[in-house]
Amino acid sequence: RNKIGRAAMDQFCSKILQTRNRDQLPPFMTIDHIQYAFITQDGLYFVCTSSSDFAPALTIELLRRISTVIKDCCGELSEETIRTNFVFVNEIILEILDFGYIQTTSIDSLKPCVYSDIEMVKPVAGYELSLRNAVLGPASIKSTTTIVPSDIKSKPISIAHKFNENLEANKEIYIDLRERLNIVFGVNGSIINSEINGCIEIKNYIQGSPEINLGLPENLIINSTNRLGYDHGIYLNDCNFHESVQLDRFEKERVISMRLPEGEATVMNYRISGVESNCCPIRLSPFIEQSADGKMFEISLKLSCEIPSTYYAINILVRVPVPKATISVSQPIAEPGQSLEYIQSDKIFSWKINRIYGGSHTSVLLKLNANEWSKSSRKEINLISIDFEIPMFICSRFRITYLKINDAMKGSNINRWLRQITHSGSYEIRI
Repeated sequence: RNKIGRAAMDQFCSKILQTRNRDQLPPFMTIDHIQYAFITQDGLYFVCTSSSDFAPALTIELLRRISTVIKDCCGELSEETIRTNFVFVNEIILEILDFGYIQTTSIDSLKPCVYSDIEMVKPVAGYELSLRNAVLGPASIKSTTTIVPSDIKSKPISIAHKFNENLEANKEIYIDLRERLNIVFGVNGSIINSEINGCIEIKNYIQGSPEINLGLPENLIINSTNRLGYDHGIYLNDCNFHESVQLDRFEKERVISMRLPEGEATVMNYRISGVESNCCPIRLSPFIEQSADGKMFEISLKLSCEIPSTYYAINILVRVPVPKATISVSQPIAEPGQSLEYIQSDKIFSWKINRIYGGSHTSVLLKLNANEWSKSSRKEINLISIDFEIPMFICSRFRITYLKINDAMKGSNINRWLRQITHSGSYEIRI
C-alpha cells in the first residue's frame, strides 16, 4: 500500500548477508520499525513486510502457498526460474494480494486472471531414473513397467487451456509417499529417541477436479502409543488430512476421498514414535582409540545398510565432528563411488557414499593428528550425523493399497504414478 519503500528489502538482504548461521534466523524480525516474516524454499527467500502487526501463522501460510503456486505453475523453484518468468510471477502475486488484501491462492481461480506465458528453464527429460510405478489392487497404478524421473514433479501444470478449450489436457496424477526418520542412537547402539514423520503428497494434472479415492492399509491403527514391529497392525500416534479430504469411509474401510484442483497438495500427514531396532535402515558402528604417544586419535567407522537386498540407499553423507586441536586428518583412498573430505574451517569430516545396497556394508579408518590434545578433546568427537535416501522403500510398512479416480472424462487414459521414499531427518549417533 506504498507505506514501505524499496529500502526495506535492502535492509533485509543486508541482515541475511551479515548473518553467519542463517538456518538459526527467526522467521519474524523487526528492523527500523518494519516487521518482516519470511520462509526459505529451495534456497529462495519469500518475504512479507508490514508497518503494523500481522498474524504470524496466517502470514507464514500465505508465503508457503505463494511459493507452492509459483512452483506448480513454473515447474520448479530456482533463481533462474523466477528471473526468466518474472512478469508471470509478479502477475500471480498481484492477483493473490490485491492492495495488500488476500484474495485467493487457488490455481483454478487464478487461471482466468493470468495472461503471461511461462518459459520452462529446464524441461523435464524422458523417463530415466529409478522411480518405479506399482500395481495397486483393482484400480492399478499404471500396470506396465515404466521408469519415471525423480524430478517429474518439476513438470508445471497446464494453464494454456484457458485460452484453447480444445487443447489436449494433462491426464496424469503423481503420488509421493514419504517418510522422514528422526532417530538418536546411544553409545552402545541402542535407540534413545525415535520418530517417523510421514506424508502423502499428490500432484494432480487432471482437469475438472475428479473424485480421487485412496486406499490405506486396513490394519491401520490411529492414536496408538504402541511401537512398530507387530504383525497385526500399523500404529500411528496421530495424523491429519488436507481440508478437501472426506473421511466418511475412513473409519470402516480406511479409504479417503478428495477433489483436488490442479497442482500439488499434501493430503495426509502422520507420525509414529517408538521405532523398533529392526526398522532402522542404516547402522553406523564407530570405534575410537588414542595412540600410545597420545598424539593421534584413530576413528574406525563401519556403515551397514540393513534393508532387503532388492533395495538400496543413495546420497549417504556421514558427518563426524573432530576436536578443535586437530591440525590434519589422515585418510585412506576412497573406494569407487565414495569421497572423503576434511573441512578445516568447520572441524568436520564428511564421508559421502553414492549408493549402497541392502545387506552390504563399508568402512573407513581416520587418523586425527594434533600437536597436543586437551582433556576435553575426546568429548568433542560426539554426535555423528547421517543423511540418506532410500527410493521405493518405507520403514513403517505404511502403504497405499489402491487408487481410484471417479468422474474422469469418458475415454480418457489417466496415467497414475506412485513413488515411495524414505529420508533421514535427525539421524544421529552418540559415541
